[in-house]
Amino acid sequence: MAESNKKTIVFGIDGVCWEYLNPLLDSKRLPNLARLMQGGTYGILKSTKPPLSPLAWSSFLTGRNPGNHGVLDWWHVEDNKLSFRPSNALDRKCSHFWDYLNEVGLRVGIQNIPLTYPAAKIDGYYLSGFDSPEDGRKGVYPSGVRDSIRKLFGTEFPVLPSFSLISEGRSKEFKQQYFSYNDRQTDLALELVDRCDIRVLVINYQTNDHFNHRMKEFSDIERALENIDRNLGRFMNAYPHGNFIVISDHGSVRTRGAFLILDWLQNNGYLKLKYSRKRLHFTNATLAHFFRDTLNWRGNLERAFRKILTYTLAYLPRILWEALIRRLDRNKSLRIYCPPELVDLKHSKLSFCSAALSGFYVNPGLSSAEGEKTRDELVRQLGQLLLDDSGKSVFSAVARSEDINVGDFSTGGPDVIAWGAHEVHMRSNCRPLALHSDGTPSTYIVDDASYFGTHTENGVYLFNGSDFRSLGTSDNLEITDIPATILALHGIPTPDEFDGIAAWESFSEDRQKDTSSIAARTRAPRGSREDPITAEEEEEVRKKLESLGYM
Repeated sequence: MAESNKKTIVFGIDGVCWEYLNPLLDSKRLPNLARLMQGGTYGILKSTKPPLSPLAWSSFLTGRNPGNHGVLDWWHVEDNKLSFRPSNALDRKCSHFWDYLNEVGLRVGIQNIPLTYPAAKIDGYYLSGFDSPEDGRKGVYPSGVRDSIRKLFGTEFPVLPSFSLISEGRSKEFKQQYFSYNDRQTDLALELVDRCDIRVLVINYQTNDHFNHRMKEFSDIERALENIDRNLGRFMNAYPHGNFIVISDHGSVRTRGAFLILDWLQNNGYLKLKYSRKRLHFTNATLAHFFRDTLNWRGNLERAFRKILTYTLAYLPRILWEALIRRLDRNKSLRIYCPPELVDLKHSKLSFCSAALSGFYVNPGLSSAEGEKTRDELVRQLGQLLLDDSGKSVFSAVARSEDINVGDFSTGGPDVIAWGAHEVHMRSNCRPLALHSDGTPSTYIVDDASYFGTHTENGVYLFNGSDFRSLGTSDNLEITDIPATILALHGIPTPDEFDGIAAWESFSEDRQKDTSSIAARTRAPRGSREDPITAEEEEEVRKKLESLGYM
């Protein structure tokens, strides 16, 4: 077993890839990561398919692939695919790796991991991630941790800076607040690791992923990674004899625009929106754009006036309504988010499209034969979509869900999944007026002034410490291999239900000798949880994820 005072620090850099890190390493702008690499083992960490944060982090936390843990999208499907809500931690249907560590008396700290709300009652401490309600009342365990949070953040729960600062032209303020948020997360972790006698800490820094999505200039991502590297250095200084595992849940890439997938689905007969609800929704969104972005008018008075005007204008005769929308959207740049409630199920082949996942849900009202035909047509048409005359595909892979998600909990997700759209990102947004397309996919590709990057499958891993070998570049690993490696590092056999395997070849010779007798697999009970979250909390989470483009 490892020395009693040795810490294991699992340090997450959300969405980072070697393509982003290597130029900064070459220019010596990430000195702490470089130090770990000099004496460590590192390589590509393959994410889930598709590489989406709730799927990938859940696979890391459980050691299982999505079909075996039950989180298949940012959305959780209910009522036979007719009702959708944000996924949460209770949707995972299995044990987590910390349960096995707690079983043998090792205390664990979990901090700032996506899809960890509500908090689990673990032996250690637990602070849920950015996608929690802002008061985080069920996101902290034990309750005594709140004293430290109030001292460092001035609130009951760490709250990310508002992304509205970016749209308001206050990006510099947003970046400063976010870097300060990261620094205080580190302050909190260093305090709680010692106070709670934590042996294994898992902490994630979301900045790279959020900046990749929302910041136009790549230099902002570079500065974010420098900030994260400084925080990594603080852990290295605090625990010089610790084992360090640096990971990302997926990779990232910059895109050249958005693919308006809902417009494509409407034009190809898969989706139809409810006319009157669409008119209300689009009128309100168009007026909000005009008042806020053109007239710079915001606040309670603007909202009240807009509400009255929306109900007045939405029911104008169609020709007058369309003329009004054209006048308010003179540049034809408006793209309006369409929630699933707008789908007219009586006249649609699909009940919903999750753009972040590129997941497509077949309307359960169709007959079995119609549903299968719809899936076949969708797989064929999506697979044939080309970006432009270059011959590049919009998607690198399109598949039926059962070809991707295999396991006991694989039936609640989308029926068709597409991924690998590296040059464009998918958006659940529509033009306010009908698009008469000539069928060319490029018709649906538009500039996006608020979203600039998407995910790839290739994340990173890095092992360093006295229990690891210094191999330099090594073989690819799967994200499910990381929890198995953490358990093996502490003398715990890989659980029966894990899909991943421990990275034995990365262990030092002494550690391999110490762990040579733990080849057998094991089981452990699932940890207890707080009460399920309320509908009000779900709605708050949904609005937060919508503001980030995840929903």
